[in-house]
Amino acid sequence: MIAAIPGGGPYNSARAIARLGEAVAWIGGLSSDRFGRDLEAGLVADGVALDLVQRTEHPTTLALAELDSEAVATYRIY
Repeated sequence: MIAAIPGGGPYNSARAIARLGEAVAWIGGLSSDRFGRDLEAGLVADGVALDLVQRTEHPTTLALAELDSEAVATYRIY
């Protein structure tokens, strides 16, 4: 099974800070591809300011986690 789950340390932290009611802004880049739009939607939904976002046509970096029979993860970054 493959499931797309938006995340990453800075992304998760920004959303958590916003959910706690604190002012926070995303200052990184966001792709115009589908994954970038999904990331942006999550930030907007939680109230993260996007004034400093740099939009890009570069593809969103994807991390694929694959679990073996013992639930040990192997990662591939695209």
